Order: sequence, then structure tokens, then C-alpha cells
Amino acid sequence: RKDEMPRRTRFYQSMIDIEHLDSGASYDELPDSYIVFICTFDPYGEGLHKYEFRELCVKDPAIELGSGVSKVFINARSRSDDVSGEMRAFLDYLCGKSASSELTKDIESTILQVKELGTWRREYMTLEDSLKVERKEWKKEANFEAVEKIAAAGLYDEAKACEVLGVSLEEYEKFKAGE
Repeated sequence: RKDEMPRRTRFYQSMIDIEHLDSGASYDELPDSYIVFICTFDPYGEGLHKYEFRELCVKDPAIELGSGVSKVFINARSRSDDVSGEMRAFLDYLCGKSASSELTKDIESTILQVKELGTWRREYMTLEDSLKVERKEWKKEANFEAVEKIAAAGLYDEAKACEVLGVSLEEYEKFKAGE
């Protein structure tokens, strides 16, 4: 949904950061990152091909925060003459037009090959389903780590901490054992 996209970029950014920074590591180790949405509609209604956002100072937009984060929305339907022919062909292909360039013909060929593989079709999960599974696992692991911290602080024993956080004691013990 269009109205959810800005907060979705925030969520994806957090997932990227968690993946790239180990506990206790320096924040300088975080790489610059780009969250890119390719839309088959104009998300901001201005006719631009690319809407790029960075964190700027409210009082003086010339001052950039410097967090290394860019969030980009590509409007595949824009008719502005500010992209290459190859990019135009790719964006048109995403909007349902026929493959007309070497790149889009290669993409179409690959898609047809994948569709022909019956095993892929059975094992395929949508990206959204995959993200839901990852999010659930990430939350579960965060809860397990919280159980450890609560028990280490002496607030509750592990069983009570699991109960308070709604975590299965058996699953927590498997996590602790490294399974």
C-alpha cells in the first residue's frame, strides 16, 4: 500500500542495519545503504522518475545528517526524458510492456525458465511470506536474548522470564544450546 511505503523503508533499513552490525561493534562499520522501491505508479504525484530522500535538518535543509541512508522510490510510469533507453525499456517491461532490450529479453527468458521448473514452483515463497518468517524468527531470537538478560540480572529465573515474555521454555533451551 502506497501509504505504508515510508514506514516500510524504515523497517527495511532497520533489518539491513541489524544484519550488518554485530553487538559491540562500532557504528562506523555500518555501510551506506539504499532502500529502493520500484513502483508502477507515481508515489508522490510529481512525475519524477526518481524520488530520493535523505535525512536533513529541519531548520536548514542544506545540513545533511550524514547517516549514510538513502531511500529511493522509482516511478516506472514517468515519461520524463531523464533516463537511458535501457532504463526506459526496463521500466516499461516492469509496467507490463513487451521485452524490447537485451536486458529485458534476458529477464523474460530467465523468468520463463524458472516457471518451467516445477520444483521451484512448489518450493517458492513470496517475498512477503519470506519476510514474515524472517521477522518472526528475529522477534523470537530477540525474546530469547531478553530472557537471558532478565535471568542474568536476577529479575526472574529463566522459566519465569520465558513465561513473562510469552516464550516457550523448550524453544529457549534449544536456542541456548545452540540448536
